[in-house]
Amino acid sequence: MFKLSFKSLIKNTNQHSLLNNSNCIKLFSFGSGWSGQLGLGEQVLEQLIPKQIEFDNDIILNENDKIKTGSYHALLAKDNSIHVWGQNNFGQLGLGNFIDHFKPIENKLILPQSSTQKQSKIENVECGSFHTIISTSDNKTFSFGWNSRLQCGHLPSIKTNKDNSSSSNESIEQINQPKEIEILKGKKVNAISCGFDFSIVSTVDSGVYIFGMNDCGQCNGIQSSSSVHTSKNNIIEPMENKSLTNVDIKKLSSGWGHTLLLTTDGELLSWGSNQHGQCGTGIKTKVSPITKIKIPNNLKVLDISCGSCVSAAILSDNNVYIWGSSGDGKLGLGTTQKDDLLIPTLLNTLIDNNNNNNNKNNNGMKHISFGSDHCVSLPINENENGIFYGWGFGQHGCLGFGDSLDKLKVYSTPERNDFFQKNNYKILNMKSSIDTTFSLVSLNKKI
Repeated sequence: MFKLSFKSLIKNTNQHSLLNNSNCIKLFSFGSGWSGQLGLGEQVLEQLIPKQIEFDNDIILNENDKIKTGSYHALLAKDNSIHVWGQNNFGQLGLGNFIDHFKPIENKLILPQSSTQKQSKIENVECGSFHTIISTSDNKTFSFGWNSRLQCGHLPSIKTNKDNSSSSNESIEQINQPKEIEILKGKKVNAISCGFDFSIVSTVDSGVYIFGMNDCGQCNGIQSSSSVHTSKNNIIEPMENKSLTNVDIKKLSSGWGHTLLLTTDGELLSWGSNQHGQCGTGIKTKVSPITKIKIPNNLKVLDISCGSCVSAAILSDNNVYIWGSSGDGKLGLGTTQKDDLLIPTLLNTLIDNNNNNNNKNNNGMKHISFGSDHCVSLPINENENGIFYGWGFGQHGCLGFGDSLDKLKVYSTPERNDFFQKNNYKILNMKSSIDTTFSLVSLNKKI
């Protein structure tokens, strides 16, 4: 009798667990995976429709987890742990080696367990093309990966020779484990952005620090010092950008060589490479200084995202505005849009597409994420919570439409993807990389 009751209890417990798991949160990826950036294993080099990434059994995802992507590496940051995968040839996974990983693996070097100290938490994370920067709740900022242009913020140590000349005695081109950035020690970080070979770190009370390559004004507002570290190739060592001292930053986003800065009061600044008008200043220039972008109809800016040489924003009318390079359908305005756009321009094709799909309660968009040459956007409408729209260069399936016949297809206008809706998922967040896209979702299905 006892055994029967016990078995019954186990059965009921397992059913209860299944019910709880039916509402769990999952991470999907699609696109290119030749270096493991999909996180789907060594056999999956290209994924044309979204597929779930498998984590260790004891890892429970939640809606506040952060998805971040470099060119060919990615990570999932939780409050107290970080899981990495993909290319690691520069040490950008921070695991202490240079081995690529095709499935998620926990990086235990960032938050080492200690029985005597209070566990710190991950607060801010961003990936450059081949480097990563992370800040924690105990005011430490770490970086690792490619550092040839000082984009990780680490300078080689200098020794004095017998003839009183100076020379470097440490190679810092590749850093394969977390290393604290000296100039940011003890400073609380509130925003990070990483471009191809430069980085921006905003602190709460100690200013904004920009470092790395500056050949196109990526570190605009900072003049090279006479330091040996900045004497060639327009490389800037970590230092404060005084022109941003009094700017309250809500979000930063960087492309290959330009940056958008969203302020807490909804204004937008830009600087850096502007050869395609991606800085939104109304003109094309090799280098654009820090400039306030004129926003249509005096609307406020809600969200921003940079592609390789293109920019996008969601304004307070909940519509997407876009500017920069017209190549590969990045602007989403159709095949007739041949010219680059130099100022924020309404993406009216996205409105038309949303309306044409019988979305009678269309309330606009709530999130946008650019990869290099493709973009995804999430609608506000609760009835559309399993829908996203994608446009641009859909190579390797990075827009998830499953088009195996034309792997290099350009989607010149936004197209609706209902994969997650059909599979009873609600999209919580999306993040794009060069030719890979990630979706954090929750299961809507009721058992």
